[in-house]
Order: sequence, then C-alpha cells, then structure tokens
Amino acid sequence: MKHFSLMLVALGALFVCAGCSDNPKDVAVKWSQSIMHGDAADAGRYSAPALQTTNAALVAVTRPKLKSEAEKTVAMHERIAAAIVLLKKANVEIALTPVVCCVLTNLTDPEDEIKKTAAATQKRIGETIAKLKKAQITVNGDIAIVTPEEETPFQLRKINGAWKVERPSLTAFETKKASGAKK
Repeated sequence: MKHFSLMLVALGALFVCAGCSDNPKDVAVKWSQSIMHGDAADAGRYSAPALQTTNAALVAVTRPKLKSEAEKTVAMHERIAAAIVLLKKANVEIALTPVVCCVLTNLTDPEDEIKKTAAATQKRIGETIAKLKKAQITVNGDIAIVTPEEETPFQLRKINGAWKVERPSLTAFETKKASGAKK
C-alpha cells in the first residue's frame, strides 16, 4: 500500500509538471509563440508578473482589433469633415467629388497599414522563434540569458522553480530600417 501511495504521488507530480519546462530556451519559444498567436494570457504563463501589461501591448500589435465596415465608414466621414473644416478656415472653396473625397481621406484605409504592420511583425516573431531554437543559453543561478543570433537577448528568471521571461527580446517589434539607410 505504501508503494502504491508513493507511485500515485509520483504520477501526480508528473502530470502537474507536464507543462513545465526546465529549459529557458523552451520557455522563451513558448512565450514568443503565445504573443504571435495573440494569447496574452498564455504568454503570462511563461513570463514574470511584471511583464503582464507588456504581453497585452505586444499582442495588440500582433493581433490588432480592426474596425467593422460601419466604423470604417464613420471614420472616413470624420476625416472628410475635418479636412473640409480646415479648408474652410483657409478660405478654400471645394466641390465634394469622389476624387476630392479620396484625396481628403488620404487615399488609403489606415487599417491597411495596421494589417501590414501586424503581418510583418508576426513574420519577424516567427523568425525570432526559429533563431531561439538554435540560441545560446547562459545560466547563472536563477538568471538565464537566451541569445538568438542577430537578436537582443531574452532574460529569464527562475520564479517558484519555473523559468519565466523577465525581459523579452523586442527585436521582432522594431521597425526595420530601409536597406541602404545609415545606421
């Protein structure tokens, strides 16, 4: 009976730790995947408590909540109205033709740029994840540094026996400079 009880305790511990990882690199990968998939709550499982607000902000960049068609129409009308007010203040008379309306609303839907930025960021996070899987790890007590190639390093801390992202690499969220731009 005593052996049976010990075996049950051991099995229970295995099930509890099934989602645990003793490898800081795995934790950094899981955190990055959670952010890429728009799951701030899941990212929270792999990060220090102080990073929760950052997780939500990063998810907002990678998975923005876009406006409905009705909201887009209202926003477009607001931009046209604001442009007309400015033109009237400048004593400019204008006939509202479709071409003029397009010019006044800047020709593009601002959400197109948001979608492009989110897609580019998701692509860069995917590249970071691939680099993380091959990254170098330096462990010094309860602090681990995971350094993906050509990326800023992740810093992880062991909290209550589990590795947590304390300072993520935000390279994937940085705007890439145009080729040929001076550094």
